[in-house]
Amino acid sequence: VGQSCSSDLDIWVCHQSWLDSEERQLLQRKCSLLESWAASLGVEVSFFLIDENRFRHNESGSLGGEDCGSTQHILLLDEFYRTAVRLAGKRILWNMVPCDEEEHYDDYVMTLYAQGVLTPNEWLDLGGLSSLSAEEYFGASLWQLYKSIDSPYKAVLKTLLLEAYSWEYPNPRLLAKDIKQRLHD
Repeated sequence: VGQSCSSDLDIWVCHQSWLDSEERQLLQRKCSLLESWAASLGVEVSFFLIDENRFRHNESGSLGGEDCGSTQHILLLDEFYRTAVRLAGKRILWNMVPCDEEEHYDDYVMTLYAQGVLTPNEWLDLGGLSSLSAEEYFGASLWQLYKSIDSPYKAVLKTLLLEAYSWEYPNPRLLAKDIKQRLHD
């Protein structure tokens, strides 16, 4: 509904935490070159460097011009999990954890590793989806109000999703969890 031929693309480049400052700068440079190349083809694309531990450790950080990470931690992760298409690299671990184990996400993952079911270095683990705080609703609402200046239709869709989530506060059924449940069923 919210995507069209002229929509921009947001691509998360998830990287390991141990990259030093110079390596991150080089990676950012590559991403900037790709953005320029895509623009020359008439495609608006934005690359965001995401430290693999950013969400697991509740680190706020910049998503460049889309910075809202400190106020929309769970909402960003929810959107990522329900829309992500893995182009390369590690598989996304969150999809392997059943919805009924979401509250015990870390323990469940550690059990899978301990039993040898999964090998840790083969998976991208951004963490589970916890509940949304009132602060996150408020911050996300303000952010969508700001974003509506440039992208009114997209902002309306995201605001409607926030409203739907708020009706179930404090334990909303996030869309990413619904999608995962359907895949597991």
